[in-house]
Parts: sequence; structure tokens; C-alpha cells
Amino acid sequence: MTRISRWEISVAAALVVICAVLVLTAGFYGTRIEERRLRDLAVTAASSLEAADVAALAANTNYEEFAGTAEFARIRAVLARMRQSIPDARFVYLIAKPAGDWRFLADAEPLDSKDYSPPGQVYEDDPAGFETVLRTGRPFVEPMSRDQWGVWVSGEAPIKDLATGQTVAVLGIDIDASDWVANVRGYRWTGFAVAMLIVVIAALFAYGRRRQERNMRALAAVEDRTRTIMRAAAVGLVTIDQDGAIRSFNPEAERIFGYSEDEAVGLNVSVLMPEAEQDGHDGHVARYLATGESKVVGKGTRELLGRRKDGKIFPLELSVARMSAGGRTSFVGSIHDISERKAAEENLRQAQKMETLGQLTGGVAHDINNMLMSMQLNMQVVEDKVANDPEAAECMQAALGALKRGAELTDRLLAFSRKQPLQPKVTNVNGLVGETLQLLQRTLQATVGVNTSLSAGAWSVEVDPSQLTNAIVNLAINARDAMPDGGTLTVETSNIHLDEDYTAQYEDLKPGDYVLIAVSDTGTGMSRAVAERAFDPFFTTKPTGKGSGLGLSMVYGFVKQSGGHVKIYSEEGQGTTVKMFFPRTGAQSLAQMRRAVVRPAGARGETILLVEDDMDVQISITRILGTFGYKVHASSSGPDALRLIDGGLRPDLILADVVLPAGMSGPEVADAVLARVPSCRALFMSGYTDNVLIHEGRIDPGIVLLSKPFPREAVAAKIRQILDAPAA
Repeated sequence: MTRISRWEISVAAALVVICAVLVLTAGFYGTRIEERRLRDLAVTAASSLEAADVAALAANTNYEEFAGTAEFARIRAVLARMRQSIPDARFVYLIAKPAGDWRFLADAEPLDSKDYSPPGQVYEDDPAGFETVLRTGRPFVEPMSRDQWGVWVSGEAPIKDLATGQTVAVLGIDIDASDWVANVRGYRWTGFAVAMLIVVIAALFAYGRRRQERNMRALAAVEDRTRTIMRAAAVGLVTIDQDGAIRSFNPEAERIFGYSEDEAVGLNVSVLMPEAEQDGHDGHVARYLATGESKVVGKGTRELLGRRKDGKIFPLELSVARMSAGGRTSFVGSIHDISERKAAEENLRQAQKMETLGQLTGGVAHDINNMLMSMQLNMQVVEDKVANDPEAAECMQAALGALKRGAELTDRLLAFSRKQPLQPKVTNVNGLVGETLQLLQRTLQATVGVNTSLSAGAWSVEVDPSQLTNAIVNLAINARDAMPDGGTLTVETSNIHLDEDYTAQYEDLKPGDYVLIAVSDTGTGMSRAVAERAFDPFFTTKPTGKGSGLGLSMVYGFVKQSGGHVKIYSEEGQGTTVKMFFPRTGAQSLAQMRRAVVRPAGARGETILLVEDDMDVQISITRILGTFGYKVHASSSGPDALRLIDGGLRPDLILADVVLPAGMSGPEVADAVLARVPSCRALFMSGYTDNVLIHEGRIDPGIVLLSKPFPREAVAAKIRQILDAPAA
């Protein structure tokens, strides 16, 4: 048996004393409870009135006039509802002291009631309580009083002008306390019963205390395990209370939203939502707590939009569960960032669309070819028979010419559908490009200049040379048509390695070594919507009769059929670059390439400001740099980036796309950042090549530029090189 300690004996003695005090002062505490209840009722009732309306009534001394107004009737209706909702309330009224005496503004009685006090009537009772409210600006409960009608408790609360903070009127509530006085003895007996209950509880305290200690130790262990699980979870976990305030924020949530736990805890969870959804969130929570109706809580996983610290909107999956503890409700949200999945799904949809179009056009082209073949053979027979008729022979030649153009059209359709017969062989890319450009000299306008940048060590590729020539010619002609007032055509070759981070975005693209052929112009460029449809067959922006819409489709089909990849980079008013990637002949195996790659050194505590308007590219680069340990803050335009800088961000390096929206180019953004943070370094990237950008004067020579796409090792090595270089 456990021995009772002196401390426990002392506690028991103290409880006996407390019991005696409770019994003797039960009436006093009951009175205090009644006063507190009345004070809370008065404050709550006062807060439900519009201060501006009350102030208008208080300021208008023409009481007979405003007694008939709609505002007066509405305030009286509000007072009547208050009176009906408060147990034992006899009078609810508004009084003010505009000048001199206290006067009624409105009360809750009907107009024909004998207790009705018309607006403007002088308040003749003792106004000490109202004077106290007017002087202090705080609610006041008057001492209990008795008269011929009963026992009364009165409470007053101020109604303040929100603009000035001044008390414009006082709300009074008179409660009939007769029943309470009759039951005060019951309060004493209740106090005695509570005291006895405390004594019983104290008798069990010694045993319960030890059990509680064991439970607390077990609870601490559970909480420690819970914290460990939350920190190790691969999903974002955010806990909020019933007021919407964030109470916990695990590391994955920090990564997803960009807030640290210290920054997030205490904020309303609406900061993680798009602005359009923020205002309604608290109303959704309140409705759920009141009615149990919700579209999210306990309804499984839903796709929604989230908002990062830097303001970027992104797709996420959310599931919410309710928890209750200690009489309080809280909610825990499980969050997955699905930006990369959405980007992959979009690329897959695009690939499936192109595959479907390819199957359709291939079948159509095959059938048309058969018909053209039959027509050509029969027309050649007729041609021999009309050789002596000049007019008929001329018509026949025109018809055969049309057949030839139709055959060329079907060839392009077959090229797009990847069903044309290819004759691939090992090809020297530089030689073929040079020969093709010589052929193009007569085709290009005199106002179009031609630049070439051919890598001396360009690898060989296995392609059909004639089809590659056709592809380059098609791109050159498109470039010429995009420069009606003249410009520059640039053709480049280089070696490039496409890593898994890039190729994972495309269903049929494998990591490895590729030879890049880039054809660029300085023409009108394309909008994003047009660029997304550029490879669709028969899609063209040229006037009717000026193009078949199959040139780029043929290029797409040929490159894909050759095991390569093609990508368009274009901005309106900035020109276009089409990049064709062909697998290197005799390239190393992927395993060999992985062994040969030397992983560059990672971050040393540096912060990078990324400025990229393409959300898919922005997400990919952020993830890549994160694997090297860099802390990345992303933005999609120059003004967004400068807002981060003005908000206190001090990056070690800015990585910016050259062409950006919102009126600022990448170099202009970098100049503005460096003016604010002189220690910052700059690195630029672009879908256009460095030759095009520098030759056309879009960036200054000497600026470090990465041409998209680039492998992660390349960008990491270049960042490390710039950060480690001595300051200028």
C-alpha cells in the first residue's frame, strides 16, 4: 500500500478550507456569474448594431422626424430580437447624451406599449452607470436593486464609432432577477455539493496522480513519435485550428509552399490559397462547424490550386480530416504538389494527339497516293495519244504537274505520320548543312542575311540525308516568310546531352547524346497558343493559298521517325528558333554515360533567384537546383522578382530567362537586382541560342548564357563556376 505523503495531507487540508469558502461565498460567486453573463450579453448585443446607423440617430435631434424612418424601424427590430433571445430580459434600449441630458433613442417595446419610451424622452433614472460607460468606454454592470416591480440587474455596453473610436451611444439591458434571488439558496447548496465532490476527488488524488504521471509519459512518447512521423512524411501536412490559424507545418509543406514553419505558424491558412478563394475560406469552416456540410473535410482527395510564398499558383491534391481534442476542433490537411504530374500529363496528351493525327494522315495519304498513281498512269497513256494536239498536250502537262504537286503533298503527309520510306545512313551534319545553305541562297530574299555556327567537333548522325535537307529547307523558307521586311537566318550545329530530367517530360525520348541543329530567325515570332499548334498538319498562319500547313508537320514526323526530338522556342516580336535533336551515331550506352558524368559541387549555403515565365520549366529547374542543395526563390517576371528583392530577399545569384513578359527582359531584371544587391552574380538562359541573341544585340557580349535544354550537371557546374569566381 502506498504511503500518504505530507504533501498529500497538505493538499487535503487545503481542499477542506476551500470547501468551506465555497459554501460561505456561493451566493457571492453566483452574483458574479450573473454579472459576467449580463456583461457578455450587453457586449455581444452592442456589437451586432451598426455603429454608423446609431451615430446618425444620436446626432439627429429631430426625434419626431427620425422616429418614422426605415433606419429607426430596423434598429428597433434588432433590439426586439435581442430582447426575445435573452432570457429574463425586460427592457432593451439605446440612450445617448448628444447635449446635456441622457435621452432615449429607441427601445424594444411595441409603439402602443405602456412601457414605450418615445425617441428624445429624457432618461430620468440614476445615470451613473451610463456616465461610467461614456467615461471609460467599457461595459458596466450596475449593482442589483429592488423596487416595487421586483429585483433588477442592469448592464450597459458602449457602441463606438469605428472611425473615431468615440462612444456614440449606450445599449442598456434590464434583466428581471427575481427568480435568481429566489434560487440563491440553491446556489449555496450547489456550492456545498461541489465542495463535497472536490473532497471525494481529493481522496482519489493520490492514486490518480501516479496514474496520470504514467499517462503523461506515454502521451509525451506518442507526441514525439507523431512529430517524427510528420517530419518524415513524404506529403505536406498542415494542421489548422477551427479559426483557420496554422498550428503545424511539416518540412514537406515548407518545400511545397516556400514558408518556413516559424513563418507559417499563426498565419491564416488562406495565405496558401489563390486570392480569389481566400475571402470565402473562413465562411466554409464556420458552415462546416455549424452544419457538418463540407466539400473537402472527410471527402477523400480533391484537386485544387495552391499559392506559394512568392505568389505562384500551382495544382495540388488535398485531403482533410477533422480532429477533436480538449473541446477544440482542428483540421489536418494532407497535400501533394502535382505540378510535375500535370506537366507530364499535358505532354502525354500532346504526344497522343500528334500520334492520332499521324495515324489519320498516314492512312489518308496512302489512299490518295494509290489514286494519284492510277491517275498518273492513265494520264500518261492519254498523253501519248494527244501528242499531236498542242492544246490537249498542254492541258495534259498541266494536269500531270498538278498530280506531281499532289504527290509531293502526300509525301509530306507521310513524313508527318512517320510512314515515309527512309534511307538512313551515317551523315556528316556540318557538310550537309553547308550544302543545303548554298542551295538556299537563290530562294532567300536579298534582305535576309545568313549566319552559320557549325561546331567543329559535331558528331555524325544516322538519318536520311535528303529528308534532312528537306527539313532544313522547310524551316528556312518558314523563317524567310516570317521576315517580310528582312532579317537574319541563323543555322547552328552542336553536340548536346539530354539527361533524364529533360527526357522524362516526353514519352518517346531517351536520355543520351544528341546532335543539335538549330534554325533561328529574327522575324515576327509566335504566341504561345500558335506555337503549341505549329506542328499540327494543315495549321498555318499564312494567308490562303500561301502555304499548305504541312512544312513543320513534315519536319516533326521526320525527326520523330529518325528517333529524335524537335522543339520550338518563340516569342511574339522576338523571332523563332526550331531545334532538331538527332541521336548520335555509335553513342555510349546510358550506363557508360552515367559513369562518365562527374557530379558538380553542390551549394554552400547560397540562395538563387530564378526568373522564368514557363511554369513547367520553372518547376523543373527549381527541383534540379534543390537536389544540389541550393535554396531557390522562383518568380515569373521582372516585377515579381523585384518584389521579392524589395521584400528582403538577398540572393547570391540570379538565373533569368532572356525573354520575359511584363516589359522587362532578363538582362534588365538582372541590372535592377544587381543595383539593389551588388554582391549578386548573374546567369542567363534561353530557348534561343547564344549566337542569335548576341548577334542580334538582345544581350551584351560577355554575358554568360545557357541554351535550353541543358543537363542538370551543366547548369550546376556553371552556377558553381560563377559563384566561385573572384568578385570583379
